[in-house]
Amino acid sequence: MRKIIAFAILWLTVATLAYSQNNYYWYKANKINLNTDSTIFYLRYKKSSITPQLIKSEIAAIFKIDNSAIHQLSDSEFTIQSKAKIDAGTLVEQATNLKYIAPLLKNNNATMVVLPSIVVELKEGHSIEEVLNLYRNNLTLIKNKGFNTYELQGNGKSFREILDISNALYEKSGIVVWSEPEFYSNYKPDDDPLYPNQYYLHNTGQYGGVSGIDINVEPAWIITKGCNTLRIAVIDEGVEDHEDFTGRVLAGFTAGATTREWSASKWSKRSRSSLCWNNSSNAQ
Repeated sequence: MRKIIAFAILWLTVATLAYSQNNYYWYKANKINLNTDSTIFYLRYKKSSITPQLIKSEIAAIFKIDNSAIHQLSDSEFTIQSKAKIDAGTLVEQATNLKYIAPLLKNNNATMVVLPSIVVELKEGHSIEEVLNLYRNNLTLIKNKGFNTYELQGNGKSFREILDISNALYEKSGIVVWSEPEFYSNYKPDDDPLYPNQYYLHNTGQYGGVSGIDINVEPAWIITKGCNTLRIAVIDEGVEDHEDFTGRVLAGFTAGATTREWSASKWSKRSRSSLCWNNSSNAQ
């Protein structure tokens, strides 16, 4: 499951990158490999009386970096960036009240950070207690999201533990239909100004609904954004003129009609018709 965040640091260019590809997760029975950028890290601190400014000062002192390389996302969440590989172990040992740490991960055009939580859908006949019994010291139930789907909190500090548990649940347990870590990601649809309104694609509860109850399309877009040879037949009452259809509506056929009007701007809605839509620009 993916959370979209305005994450300016994810776009910064660094001089030296340290990549590896031994991290992955599963989506729709597909193994998604992830490259690790060890020059950028996400940090989550325990909520305490320590101010964000003191946390930033501590991080700067540990790694001898300027405060401008530390970005505050919330009172307890930060990202750090360095030109050299960051030793996460040093931060875990020396940082005060550090709760969780994860490096930046990349897959194709998507950039993401694994959060300390996992979402699973259980197979019929199984209960969430079975999952909790398997990982009694590692997972805590956050909430029942409905439709046999549950969100679980990871109790460890490492992103690897989250990935390992999520993958093991899918690969070995026989309990879940799917298991995915939660992410922060910079992935966005292609400049669609109305995307925040499309709750069926990414439900944030914007219309009073249940957050997360959508078609989970964003993970699919990481795998593919479409095929430019794909054609879709629309059997309906025609197509209204729309900027998304410009140059993409092919000649269709109206049964029983004496004339044919192919352009969306001229199409009549008075009779049932069939059109082909050419997915020529990798639409989502």
